[in-house]
Amino acid sequence: MTSSPSPAQTPSAATSVAGNVLSVGNSIGRYFNLTSAIPSVLLVLWTYALLASNAASSRPDLGRLPAAFAFSGEKLAGLVLATIFVGLFLHPLLFGTTRLLEGYWGSSALAASASAVWVNRHRARKRGLNDRVFRYDTRLLSITAAALTEPPDKDELGPTAWRQAMLDEIALLLQTEQGDTLISDVIGKQEALRQREEYPRDDRIMPTPLGNALRSFEDSTGRQYGLDAIVTAPHFILVGNPQHVEYVEDGRQAMDISIRLFLISALGTIEAVALLLTDGPWLLVALAPYALAYLAYRGAVSAARGYGTALATMIDLNRFALYDAMQLRRPKDLAAELRQNELLMGLLKSKNVNVGYRTEVNSAPPSNSLRARGSGRR
Repeated sequence: MTSSPSPAQTPSAATSVAGNVLSVGNSIGRYFNLTSAIPSVLLVLWTYALLASNAASSRPDLGRLPAAFAFSGEKLAGLVLATIFVGLFLHPLLFGTTRLLEGYWGSSALAASASAVWVNRHRARKRGLNDRVFRYDTRLLSITAAALTEPPDKDELGPTAWRQAMLDEIALLLQTEQGDTLISDVIGKQEALRQREEYPRDDRIMPTPLGNALRSFEDSTGRQYGLDAIVTAPHFILVGNPQHVEYVEDGRQAMDISIRLFLISALGTIEAVALLLTDGPWLLVALAPYALAYLAYRGAVSAARGYGTALATMIDLNRFALYDAMQLRRPKDLAAELRQNELLMGLLKSKNVNVGYRTEVNSAPPSNSLRARGSGRR
């Protein structure tokens, strides 16, 4: 008699195992979404490839990988289950990783010393950018003055008026073919200014590019209205137009994905170094996840700037919705808005201030309530 295959060997049983694991993933889908799944899959497959190549006990053997990646139902179910567990494990680490990448390293003597070193490096870089802007300005003014038959008289006009007159001459010169000689300096100045604007003021500089990108928006967003973005952001998420809130959350999610990719790439680099440290040239394999970690971090910095821009835009467009929700009088001009928001910021920071409320009552509820947006948004 031929023996019948065991239940574990039948395709239907394998499919059942995989289906059961996938159903577990579906049941926790609220916490395990696409932004968690993709980085987790990458880390699980990377770890699986290292172990399947026998890197844990000897030099890697790439010939073992084709058979290892011929997934059966049980093996696929195991990888799916591992991906779920990795995703759930990494999710609570996201906030701490973000803070670490921002440059919040603690208050110990060692952390403070390391932070001071890196902050001073960024302060020096910002001073260097100021020097570059000054050098480009000097060259532009010198080249333009030499190109003019009758340049403005600095002694007659005074420094401020002379500089403005020369800037006007530069703008006119750039509209002609002769202005081609200025283009390299104009581009250099514009790039130096762009990089300088990415920094907060000198006493608020952070030790990392991500921290500086976020802090520069923290310090500037909403300030023209007297609003503190950090204090009011949760309020704007609740009262803002749903499309505007979604725009902000998309920016935040892009930054979160980049930070998750950095985290799994850093873990992958550590794994590769630990397993391949004694395997000679094979250690170079660790450069692959290291390069991905670097690119992910740069992507997080870029996404942070996009997130800050989205938040600033939401405050621009929804600040009156905040005033209405707080039952405040709508200011008639910017000066009145600044006076009112000085009191509002004190109120939201739990200070004892006297804020005037409007007496009229809205007849209709706001259309952008949380209920209108649905309960699925986190």
